[in-house]
Amino acid sequence: KKLIWLSLVVWAVSQIIHFTLWVGYYPVLKEILLYSPPFHFNSFLMGVVGGVWYLRVGQDQRINSRVTLFFVALSFFLVAAYTIISRGSLSTYLPHNLQPMAGLLAPLLILFIVSLAMDGSWLSKSFNRRALVDLGETSYAIYILHVPVIWLYERALESSALISNPYAVKQWTTIPIMIVIGLTAHFYVDTPLRRWLKSLLQRISVRTLLLDLAILTLSVFLVFRLRFGDGREYRSYQEMERLVFWAAFFIRPLLSLLLNSLSRANLQNGGMQMVRSVFLSTTIGSVLIAGIAYIGYAVGWFENFPRSVFIYDWLMVFVISLIVRFGFRAFKIYKPDPIPA
Repeated sequence: KKLIWLSLVVWAVSQIIHFTLWVGYYPVLKEILLYSPPFHFNSFLMGVVGGVWYLRVGQDQRINSRVTLFFVALSFFLVAAYTIISRGSLSTYLPHNLQPMAGLLAPLLILFIVSLAMDGSWLSKSFNRRALVDLGETSYAIYILHVPVIWLYERALESSALISNPYAVKQWTTIPIMIVIGLTAHFYVDTPLRRWLKSLLQRISVRTLLLDLAILTLSVFLVFRLRFGDGREYRSYQEMERLVFWAAFFIRPLLSLLLNSLSRANLQNGGMQMVRSVFLSTTIGSVLIAGIAYIGYAVGWFENFPRSVFIYDWLMVFVISLIVRFGFRAFKIYKPDPIPA
């Protein structure tokens, strides 16, 4: 119950903040208001809380099918009604055509999903068919891939001399193509990747991974600030700062996985093996990140190549990463394996 109330409070506060910013700063902050992750956290939290409640409480409750169907129909009707009305006459009364992009309809959608999951009538049994479940599983792949695929497909159609009406072809073929791509990605990319991640998470320390991501984020932005201050010189390096951050965000965790610096066994047993794996992953990562930044400098993206930034970044990441790991051992978060008699 506490989690449910917390999610509702977070949702309500975030809606007030989003509405206030939308009224006062649209379209200046349009991209931030539409796509910034903090404005989508409320719907994510409500989804997690709804799933936890269903697994712990909801799936064991026996509720009359009429009740669950009533809430399924009610939530569906309210979402559909808002969608239709907000695109019609109501749109003129909404400030800057306010869109439900920040989780406005999240409570209704969670009610719909949970009610449908608890329903035992013909409706849920119909949706439970394997083909429909697989089709639903493709939604995430379609969501991720639809923008680049459609963008490339449009340009391929427009550049083709064999097609007289590219728009009509696109209208009739886009959805089937995206479904095929989504199914392919689900069966041959998403499912194997989830299996691999499941086995991986059993071998690594998730706490250490999350702290490593926080460390690299802190290091990149702090080092550039300390090196160049807050003035014009710092602003001239902001593009390089962003490049270094995204390179570090992908390169450092990958190297940590490959060189076992996130391994539970290393954290439990400690010693020089742990220090060596952290040193290698940090050093190789810094060399690769500096190399990417140097390529940007060489091709003319940046005016200068500040070598000291990468040295300070390496030192900060290495030292803090070791402190975190030895801290885990000191507080016995990961206890060493007992020595056999």
